[in-house]
Amino acid sequence: IAQSVVSILTLPLACSILFVLARNRRTHAGAFFTLFKIGQVYDIVSLITFHMIGVFPTQGLVLDDELMGTQLFCRTYHFFTYFLHICEALNNTIICLNRATAVLTPFSHQKV
Repeated sequence: IAQSVVSILTLPLACSILFVLARNRRTHAGAFFTLFKIGQVYDIVSLITFHMIGVFPTQGLVLDDELMGTQLFCRTYHFFTYFLHICEALNNTIICLNRATAVLTPFSHQKV
């Protein structure tokens, strides 16, 4: 229940951050902000799918028990879980590389 409360509080915050970054395109147009926006989309989709596929059905809210016992449900849940985690990890790695090049080689980073 605590994880659901944190996720419900985090979802509007993540959506508002994405909205602000997408609205102010002139000030948030660099590579870092583009990567950060992509990461926010992954986070929002992850929060929604985790609860729609993983948490709510276990409490009997969204899906019936017959569908939850099938392989399709399990495969769908694992696909979204692992795919989104891999995308988030890759995005974080690219952001780290972006920030590392900005610190280590600031003059050549501005040209890119």
